[in-house]
Amino acid sequence: MNEEKDIFDFIEKRKVDMPNKAYFDNMAQSVIDSQKTKIIPLYKRPITWISTAAAAILVFLIVNFNSPDDLPIVPPQVASDELSKEELLAYVDENIDEFDVEMIAEFVPMDELNAKYEEFQNEMFEDEDADPLESITLENITKEDILEYLNDEDLDFSDLEEDSFI
Repeated sequence: MNEEKDIFDFIEKRKVDMPNKAYFDNMAQSVIDSQKTKIIPLYKRPITWISTAAAAILVFLIVNFNSPDDLPIVPPQVASDELSKEELLAYVDENIDEFDVEMIAEFVPMDELNAKYEEFQNEMFEDEDADPLESITLENITKEDILEYLNDEDLDFSDLEEDSFI
């Protein structure tokens, strides 16, 4: 019978060169070195420089636009001492509607208010015994006075109805 033949009977053994232990140690070290990540310090990263520059620009813009135009900050008491009387009076004339009567009365002494009131009465009514309301009569009012009053009150004469005078 046939004897079974094995393929290994025909193959000759060859000697294989095996690397030594130092080769495997060096190979392990080179693999570990290749797997290490490169550490970049924070100050060398581009995103750090870009974000720092953007933050600096933002802070500069906020400070620049929120500050007054290179004017020193002066308390109101000091600033009012530097203004002339004419400038203060011009400001009061322009903004008289914004002042509160009680606020004005706090700063003006009562005897000065009484003196101004008496002076006003003397100028308006030369006769001190006369009643101020008695001096205003229809004979004293002119057409120009009525038209001036209508202009001051922003009333249009043509808008007034005829029935309103009855």
